[in-house]
Amino acid sequence: MIPVILIQQKKYIRKFEKLGATSHSRAIVPEEYGIRKLLAFNKLLRQQIIIEAADGKYYLDQFLANEQRKKRQSILIILCVVIISALILMTLLADYFSGDTLLDIARKVTNCI
Repeated sequence: MIPVILIQQKKYIRKFEKLGATSHSRAIVPEEYGIRKLLAFNKLLRQQIIIEAADGKYYLDQFLANEQRKKRQSILIILCVVIISALILMTLLADYFSGDTLLDIARKVTNCI
């Protein structure tokens, strides 16, 4: 997902939380609060994180918003672990292959297999 859309989605979620539009009875008309229904808004609608109540009113499903937040945090943690692991591996390999030519490296790799 494009980071710009993620940032916009966070802004929509925060705005709905700030306005207290978190239930059917507290639904709001977004335009009355300067909220434009752009791509990120429509994506939240499709994901049912923002729900249309009636008469052009919408509210935030806080449970789904929190679940999405937790899922993204988990993905970020996994990504960080993978990147750190790759950096450690590259450091170890750099020490192992330091000073070697490409031909030497190819021989070492072939001998390991």
